[in-house]
Amino acid sequence: DTEHTFVQGTSGVTLYVGSAVNSIPARMFTGYKHLTHIVFPSGNNLKTIGYGAFEECSGLTSVTFPLGLESVGEKAFDDCTGLTEILFTSGSQLKYIGQDAFLNTAYYNDRDNNWKNGVLYLGSYLIKADDVSGEYAINESTTLIAQNAFHGLASLEYLLIPQNVTYVNADAFSGCSALTAIFIKSRYVAPALNAAEDLGGLASNALHLYVMTSLVEGLKIKPGEYFNNYSLV
Repeated sequence: DTEHTFVQGTSGVTLYVGSAVNSIPARMFTGYKHLTHIVFPSGNNLKTIGYGAFEECSGLTSVTFPLGLESVGEKAFDDCTGLTEILFTSGSQLKYIGQDAFLNTAYYNDRDNNWKNGVLYLGSYLIKADDVSGEYAINESTTLIAQNAFHGLASLEYLLIPQNVTYVNADAFSGCSALTAIFIKSRYVAPALNAAEDLGGLASNALHLYVMTSLVEGLKIKPGEYFNNYSLV
């Protein structure tokens, strides 16, 4: 089924996403304030949610993303001011969270309960850091660092990337002008440091990268265009 279905209930409108839908385009449901729930059928094929797709859906209160979702675009749920619960299915295949994807949601704005030491997480995903200075160790369970997550943190000096981090999205560390050293424990991040995508600014924004020797032995990593300042520890 490639069609979406809307059902009016006593508490608002529920959107049933078509089981064959693999992408929700940019701004498709922007400003639909009567939307309160989104349902993804079992076996849903959704892979991407586009830029601002649900922006300003202020009546939306909760969303549970399907297993196969890979990308949540920039501002996808921005200004969903009633959105308190954001869940990802166990075993989620998410690879990308765009800048401001969940900005100004109720979840984002609840600093007392959802932020810790100036950093916001959604399960194993690091969404935003806005009050971090000196040194910071990312949570051990983290698997993804969202786009622009640490952008502009001019007082961040030292960062530890734990072993489970698999994806570092674009510009994650841009503007971190005091970033002196990044210590990398992730076996996913280390082998990719020669890649052209520059892993969210890891190599270009830090003066030094420290990688555990055990992660790179046999991988033939050499200094390159984006990775010319590493040391093995």
